[in-house]
Amino acid sequence: MSLSRLSQLTIVLSALFAALALTIKSGLTDNLEEPAIHSILAMRSNALTGLIQGVTFMTSAAPALALCTAWSVMAYRRSGDALKSAWPLLAYFGHLVCNIALRVAMGRWPPDVDHIPNLLPEFQASFQQFAFPSGHAGAALVAYGALALLARDFGRYQQPALVLAAAVTLATGFGRVYLGVHWPSDVLGGWLLAAAWLSVARAWRRYNSSVRRSPVADR
Repeated sequence: MSLSRLSQLTIVLSALFAALALTIKSGLTDNLEEPAIHSILAMRSNALTGLIQGVTFMTSAAPALALCTAWSVMAYRRSGDALKSAWPLLAYFGHLVCNIALRVAMGRWPPDVDHIPNLLPEFQASFQQFAFPSGHAGAALVAYGALALLARDFGRYQQPALVLAAAVTLATGFGRVYLGVHWPSDVLGGWLLAAAWLSVARAWRRYNSSVRRSPVADR
């Protein structure tokens, strides 16, 4: 994908996120989402809860950071260019900073239902009391989406990486509602924000690649 198309994709994803945020802020989504939430809560079982808690840990902040760091190291070993190879970390930290700021700015409370705690303790901060956008959903898309993109760059294991990324991302999104900590639109917002940052990061990678190849840069 060319740099211009990546830029256009970033604009489209950002516009969709902004439209979703404005719709949520207006209060138009709450009544529409409640039936979906209760349908998902009715699916709770001990086995499914254990699976969802495991996926939740895999997509929490520390594991997602570790994965993005590993993808950046792998890219660096292949290219030898630190700036070009750091795109997974750029996507991770860009998404993280925006997620924190937007949660505070939106101030949206999670649904008023019984929630299931995490299997293992996680870092807790005051901004996490707010629900939009979902940090876990976004972290899943950033970390495992970066894996799928990296596999495409390497030209190997593209299909398994894409299947894994889709499975973990969808399971995480479902799990955030299943555990009772997010509205479905929080999950969608997390995915849109993460996809926008992946697009920014890929544009950063392509820009650095083009600068390195430019005759002007060699003078």
